[in-house]
Formats: sequence, structure tokens, C-alpha cells
Amino acid sequence: MNIQPEGAVRSGARWRFAGPYIWYNSGETATGIITGQRELEFHDAGASWEKPSNQTVNIAGGQTATVTVTYRPASGTLNVTIEPNEAIRAGTQWKVGDRPWKRSGESESLPAGQHRIEVSVPQGWALSALGPVNITAGQQTLATVTLRRVEEPLRGGQLRVRIEPQEAVAAGAKWRTDGGPWQDSNASIPSLSAGQHRVEYKNIDKWTAPPPETVNVPAGGSAITTGRYNRR
Repeated sequence: MNIQPEGAVRSGARWRFAGPYIWYNSGETATGIITGQRELEFHDAGASWEKPSNQTVNIAGGQTATVTVTYRPASGTLNVTIEPNEAIRAGTQWKVGDRPWKRSGESESLPAGQHRIEVSVPQGWALSALGPVNITAGQQTLATVTLRRVEEPLRGGQLRVRIEPQEAVAAGAKWRTDGGPWQDSNASIPSLSAGQHRVEYKNIDKWTAPPPETVNVPAGGSAITTGRYNRR
């Protein structure tokens, strides 16, 4: 029996034949089993994982039956309200990760854990500070996104971010500002409003992303910063 993913195994995922029998770890083989159809059941792996339903396996004499099962991350629901109504009418929407854009008041099912909301900010509006949200398995999380009007369109300065080392860039390292779309290393964003902007870096496998930082973009000028990833 093979259980995946490894995170579920570390959290206590195990298996056994249904009934008062001993539990086995992933990768272990049960021997001396009576032939025929047998029901398998799976141990809880904590609140962060959903265990598979019981399965039936056919045990043939002199043969080894191999089964692979997958625990799924437990999920919760995120519901986001966008304020004020004028920002909604201007076209503001939200999403998480690669999922489709959603309107104010709509919900998204997400794996338990921390997630960051991305917001499409219309011209003439600015997004207030927005931190990560924590999704709890089996529960609904409510979040509010607040925008404010700006007197002038967001323009006036340019921001460029360099990512190091090149190996991290090749592995998919990216950056973004103010919750916008992800950008490649050395990409520039023109016409940013003068003032402070939040820069954050994308999490990628086998690398530790730099912490978010605040960069001051001068009116009519350019700001350049460097984010360095560290190999884990």
C-alpha cells in the first residue's frame, strides 16, 4: 500500500483491513491474508487532510496486490466583499492563485492554510493594505477588500526589480507589487503613482523567497531593488 502525498503520511496517514486490525504505514505489505475481496480503511491524518473513502481490493493466492491512495488537503471557503460599491462598478474583481476572477460577494473553495488575495485595481483607484487570509477546513472565511479613489491615474514613476540568483529565476522566481500580476526578473512597471509600494516575491520549490519590502517610487523617476532567493 502506497499513501500519498508525503505530507499526509507525516501527519499520520495509515491503512488497515476494515475491522479491529492493526494499522500499517505507507509502503508496508500485509502477508498471510485470506484470499478474496477485502475492504480497506484509512486513518485520519489531522484536520489538514481528507482521508480517502474505504476501498475494496481483491486478494489472489500467491500474488501481491498493490494499491495507491491519495489524501487530499482539507478545504474551506473564502468569501470576499469589495468596498466601496463605486469600486465594484469600476470593475474591481478578486481571485486566489491561478483560479478565475470573481466578483464581490462570491466564494472560492480553497485548501486549508494561508492564501493571498489578488485584486484587479481599476485606473483611478488604489488598493489599501491587504495581508494573507487563513482558511480553516470546513469553515467559511470572510474577507473585505477596500479601495480608495486617487485624484490622478496611477502614474508618475517606474519600478524595476532584479531577482537573484539566476538559478532561482530559472526555477520560476517572480515578483509583483501591490497585489498585481507576477512579473519576471528585471521587468519594469511604468506609470506607478509616486510614493511607497509593496513588493513581494513568489514562493517556489526548493527556494526561500525574500521577505516582502516597501519601495519608494519617486515622481518622474525610477526605483530599482533586488530580491535574493536562498536555496533550501
